[in-house]
Amino acid sequence: MPYLDGSVRMKKIVILVFFLIAVGTVWLLFSARIRIDMAAMRYDPSALKLRLTYPNLIRSTLIPDHIQTGLVMLPDGENVKFWFISHHITGPGCVRFDFSDGTRKYIYGSYFCCEVQIPEGQVKNKRDLVDFIERHNES
Repeated sequence: MPYLDGSVRMKKIVILVFFLIAVGTVWLLFSARIRIDMAAMRYDPSALKLRLTYPNLIRSTLIPDHIQTGLVMLPDGENVKFWFISHHITGPGCVRFDFSDGTRKYIYGSYFCCEVQIPEGQVKNKRDLVDFIERHNES
């Protein structure tokens, strides 16, 4: 019966390895969003000192954990809060956008490399920004 014990042990090892691979994959895929959502609970960009960045639609600052947060100041007057972590930090990068009406949108992937930049000419209102987000989301 030692052969059976070895076989059972091997099955347990294989199951454990697959479990660890699954957990690692899930963490890699969702760690950016987890970090962004935690930052959003702790930091309100409208209460922070923000600097003008390029293009002029964006006001932002860096907060702990290499996260950029700020406001997208749309030409129609709406301010959209955002939190961003680069794909250089977490594998797939992630940006969370919170609109004033409670709508929340995410962009996953590497469209934004090191900071959020939204072309001024392409985004004039919420609909334009939502379309931009949906076009560049890699999930």
